[in-house]
Amino acid sequence: MNGLDAQEERFACLATLEEAAADGVSFALGQPGTEELRETKDIILKATTEILSSNPDVDGIFKYGPDQGCENFRKELAKFLSQQYGDDISSSNLIVTAGATQGLHFALSILAENSAPVLVEDPTYFIALKIFQKDLNRTVVPGITSKTYPSADCYSDHVPMVGKFKFKLKKNSKLSANIKFDLAILKTNQTIGEKYQISVQNKFEALGDAEEVEQQLENFKSAIMEAATEVIPKVKRKAKQKWMTEEILNMMEERRWAKGNKEKFEQIHKKVQEKCNMSKENWVNEKCKEIEQQRKHAPQTMYRDIEEIT
Repeated sequence: MNGLDAQEERFACLATLEEAAADGVSFALGQPGTEELRETKDIILKATTEILSSNPDVDGIFKYGPDQGCENFRKELAKFLSQQYGDDISSSNLIVTAGATQGLHFALSILAENSAPVLVEDPTYFIALKIFQKDLNRTVVPGITSKTYPSADCYSDHVPMVGKFKFKLKKNSKLSANIKFDLAILKTNQTIGEKYQISVQNKFEALGDAEEVEQQLENFKSAIMEAATEVIPKVKRKAKQKWMTEEILNMMEERRWAKGNKEKFEQIHKKVQEKCNMSKENWVNEKCKEIEQQRKHAPQTMYRDIEEIT
């Protein structure tokens, strides 16, 4: 076959596929065929006419139905499933959804924990990925390889699937305690200096003899830190901005220690932001009042304050 014949054959194949696509049913969106929709139209029209003509309670027809779905439909569905699976299925345990998308969203929201990852086959249902990642903010773990076994005899109408997943464990780093003591007070305050000296001496005397040098060094460090924690006051955190208050600094310290807990950290962070915005706004307003008063009497101070707030 020469190149021209091969090209003509490819064109003929494409034309055949286009004709088949025009007459076929697209499964891209999971929608039914045209013939089924035509029949559905007549069924819905007939059912609507019967309900409106036979039911005097017109107001009740157009109200919201039960949360679990139409009761009559759930009863019929329960009968069908009971016969299909050979088990007693109650209609009260069934919920009618608008489709697979709503069912996935509902099931995952109720049954899974908020931090639980979702394992999916790869490739998978693309709308499900949007639900997991964007709507529910879940971590999706795609499968590297997966294989189904439709011929397996496992007394179930489901098809078993075996897949391999690759996990990457997250390293949970602990926040190290960085405590700063006001060591200058040991020179200025004789009482605190003497208390610290006595506390360290007592803790050293209580230490036993360690066989290893490293262990003995750790014991000395622990004794010094314990004595310092008991006697020496900690250095107060200084505000970097003039509008920061002691309350904001304490909240920021609390936020720093809550980094391991995402939910608690975000709550404290939100409060810190609100307090900062409020405190800064009040400080700027007070400065503006001072500038207004200094405009006539102290112009040099006024320009300095303007530069400070800008």
